[in-house]
Amino acid sequence: MKIKIIVILIFVVGLFLANKFSWQGDDILILNMDGDKVEMVNVSAQRGMVNVYTVENMDVWIPNGMGWYPANRLRLIVKDDAKLASKVVFYNFGFWPNHVILDQKWNSNKNLLAMLGPVGWIKYRLMSDNWLWRNDSIDVGELAESMPRDLANSEVISNDIKINVVNATSKNGFGNMIADRLEWFGLMVTSVQTFEPQQKCQIYYDSAKQNKNINVAKTLADIFGCELINRGGLFEIVLGQDMEEVIKYSQTYVRAL
Repeated sequence: MKIKIIVILIFVVGLFLANKFSWQGDDILILNMDGDKVEMVNVSAQRGMVNVYTVENMDVWIPNGMGWYPANRLRLIVKDDAKLASKVVFYNFGFWPNHVILDQKWNSNKNLLAMLGPVGWIKYRLMSDNWLWRNDSIDVGELAESMPRDLANSEVISNDIKINVVNATSKNGFGNMIADRLEWFGLMVTSVQTFEPQQKCQIYYDSAKQNKNINVAKTLADIFGCELINRGGLFEIVLGQDMEEVIKYSQTYVRAL
């Protein structure tokens, strides 16, 4: 009898832990590169949708001094550098993936199990048949509409997070370029200002609004390499010269403008 109770307890605890460390229903943002195919995917239980957008027949800008290349060459250029691949799609489309999948189908059982965990995989299989599936190609003329609507994280969108952008790089147009990406990411940019040049990129956030912007602040700090500063008041990003020098915006991005 005692052995049966122990077995049952082990099973219950194991099931609890498996569920705890599995997918809880938050949006899953995936960058999938397979050969010359580049896809941005949002699996959203909240929306009840899976949106798959293909990047094709266009050039994409690769930061860190590399410049513009056809999208179908992106897989060859980034090789196995998932962080660079993520930065490419952010700086072009405001999309920051949770997962980067190379040379495989993103929705294979192997990849879904790795991303969702066993319990999450079961949840996904039970729910996704009733979701809407959208497959489309990115249209650069419609990014302001399509990115927040279909590919931005639902939690970011629903929290209506406002942010001020300050360009302290001395490079014309840089603040507006970053502001566009932040809006495609799902934020509401309240203003774009120009300040005297400073070296460091800094993000100011309010810890009293932890549930709304602390996770976003950490994500942006990861993307841009900014210093995080906790202070009351406005959520703000100050773009510094160090950041612009790393991605080489003025040397490589503006050639197409």
